[in-house]
Amino acid sequence: MVTRLPQREWATVMSELIETEGWKLLVEEWRHDLQSLNQVKEITDNDHLNFVKGQIEEITSILDLPNTVKKELQRIDAENV
Repeated sequence: MVTRLPQREWATVMSELIETEGWKLLVEEWRHDLQSLNQVKEITDNDHLNFVKGQIEEITSILDLPNTVKKELQRIDAENV
């Protein structure tokens, strides 16, 4: 995770972000894009395959942000016990 904020503040800001309507719309679009990217028959060569794999990894990482934030908050809370 690349951040210039303290970890707790980063997690709080990200939690607020993922609760917005804009985030929910973006996630819906990315899920649709992810389904399109998973069409193997559209892959033309190795370069295209690597490009699509990179796109899938990035979208999957972003879609997993709520879980990442939750785990980070749990880790921070556990350290403060």
